[in-house]
Amino acid sequence: MKAPETMIEKAAASKDIRFYLNTPILDVERSRLIASDGCIAASVPVTVAADDHSGAVPIEALKRARKSSRAKHEDALSLNGSAKLADGTSMPRPDIGEGLPPYVPHLDRMIEDARVTDREPDLIIDAALLLRLAEALNHTGKGNTGVQIWVKRETAEDGTVRTVQGCPIYVRPCRGDATAHGLIMQRRR
Repeated sequence: MKAPETMIEKAAASKDIRFYLNTPILDVERSRLIASDGCIAASVPVTVAADDHSGAVPIEALKRARKSSRAKHEDALSLNGSAKLADGTSMPRPDIGEGLPPYVPHLDRMIEDARVTDREPDLIIDAALLLRLAEALNHTGKGNTGVQIWVKRETAEDGTVRTVQGCPIYVRPCRGDATAHGLIMQRRR
């Protein structure tokens, strides 16, 4: 498998009792890596090799393969019985049982239900800026980065409601001082 340029492991849980959420999963049939922590989920395309097998992918192997493939532009990770890096290093693959984890069919259905392709996106924002704003507005402490977001909307002549593009987005913290608030600008494509 060629290492993805994304950090898919960021979507995996770190210490969930549902062990299959603690690692990205290679789905050879659909040529993708998927990861979920139960609150977020990500699916990214990858190029798989003929000898790759579906299943868990060690996070450390992904990180090292990504680093190696940037330098050499090659298939940096072989995933069959173990995870074998291009430099010959081998790592055991986490045991998640046979086949893909139980959340995968649900994830696929949820993505299909949520997918909207017949219109422009409602909102384009820089996630790093939103995180910085959330940290600026919320009380310090782990888990205090939730925000409430209001986007200016307009009703068109045909009655449809849509987001006003280019307007600042009003943001308030989920916890903490109710009078704290801020703005984030929408991104241009």
